[in-house]
Amino acid sequence: MFRKTIRSMQIFFLTVMFIVQLCLPGAAEESSESFSGEDMSSSEVSQDVVSPYPELVSDNAVVVYNIDSNQVLYSKRKEEVFAPAAAAKLISMMVVRDIFTEKGIDSNTQMITATADSLRDVYGITPTLGLSAGDVMTAEELINASIVANENDACNVLAYYCSTELLGGEIGVFIERMNKKAVEIGATNSVFKNPTGINAAGMVTTPEDVALIAAAFYKYNELQIISQKANFSLGKSTIHTRNYLLSDFLLTGQKNEYAKGIIAGQGSNANEYTLITAVEKEGLCYIIVVMGASNELNKNGVRSLQENNAYTDMNILIPWTRASFGYQTLAEEGEIIAELRVDLGKDYDYVSVVPESKFEQLINKSTNLSLVERTIKYDTETVHKGEQSGTVVDTISAPVLKGQVVGTLVFSYNGEELGSVNLVAQSSVDSSGLLTTLNRIKGFLFGSTMKYILIAFVVLIVVYVLFSIVSAIIRGVKRIKKTTKRRDARDDDDTD
Repeated sequence: MFRKTIRSMQIFFLTVMFIVQLCLPGAAEESSESFSGEDMSSSEVSQDVVSPYPELVSDNAVVVYNIDSNQVLYSKRKEEVFAPAAAAKLISMMVVRDIFTEKGIDSNTQMITATADSLRDVYGITPTLGLSAGDVMTAEELINASIVANENDACNVLAYYCSTELLGGEIGVFIERMNKKAVEIGATNSVFKNPTGINAAGMVTTPEDVALIAAAFYKYNELQIISQKANFSLGKSTIHTRNYLLSDFLLTGQKNEYAKGIIAGQGSNANEYTLITAVEKEGLCYIIVVMGASNELNKNGVRSLQENNAYTDMNILIPWTRASFGYQTLAEEGEIIAELRVDLGKDYDYVSVVPESKFEQLINKSTNLSLVERTIKYDTETVHKGEQSGTVVDTISAPVLKGQVVGTLVFSYNGEELGSVNLVAQSSVDSSGLLTTLNRIKGFLFGSTMKYILIAFVVLIVVYVLFSIVSAIIRGVKRIKKTTKRRDARDDDDTD
């Protein structure tokens, strides 16, 4: 009996241990999965932190612009005047591409010879390829050098070739095309004096204009692809990009996997570094501009950045931009926004006002949509103030057509306008013939025409009364004179 009890206990403990062995791996795996899940969640949160503003420490000029919605989403000092620096080459390369297209020139096969005139204005002004008069390159090589490495001599040689060989003029003809291009783009606060961006009196732009220029450049697909190159081959040499967002070769620590080109460079004065790039997220493209940043240093071939440099800002702006914006619905199609009283309407006294279409706007994801203000702005030629039961209300006169635009609905947040949508009548309202006739009679009786008639009538009465009074006075005077004359005549007879 005792042995049987011990055997039973052994079997029990073995069974328990077997069950524990089965459960422990599962528990360990579950614990491991749970920990891994928490890490993933934390990682996702850190990558998708949304905030109203980027946490920049510098005072550099900044513009974040969305190409698709044509919106400046964030800016600082966007209208301040700066030297264009490398931004000038974006305009130059677009003009070069336009001229080549007009003339049917293939940049891959077109050979261009550098001339003394084409190198005179850029001699010794870095960055340069070190071209000399007589050097021959393809147009495509010069375009690559101008964009990827921001080379002044390559850009100037291209501009001179276009001016003298293709446009039949001097370099001024090319510069005229640059300024015309800027106006077409909408960069109306920019003036260009040379193709390269080398400092010149009167050559100016603004960060907002540069964003528009870069947005136009981005749409030149071949040029945009070139701007994304980390390097390119030129003969036996390899030319590396000076946009350190794209490569660590010349300067390390600033490369950003999300940067899509476009250009970087600095002027000859302090704090004239310009950095421009594009980033993409969910099918949308953003242009990010940093201007007025501290210049790059190059001592004995060793490159370095100072405080308040453009790359520190850009590496904050890129993830912030990618995480912070998305389309939000601000008004639904058919959503009743207001009602207008209909004057002289048949069957209906009011008509509902709705958005012309569903309205979505690209805004910061941190925006509290409940705090977005709506302001109705009626078309004063269509909508007027009318009285209803002693209250002044917005009124429209019949007939009203369905879809008729009556005004706009403006959206704003924290005092900044987000956008607007047309407001339209939701339905048609015919005019009432009887009410229209009565209104015309009323208008005649109480309108300006009747007022003038009454005034004229009163004037006639006044004139008649005055005439009657004057006539009565005159008759009275004549009567008095006649009476006096008779009396005098009788007195004379009595005297005789």
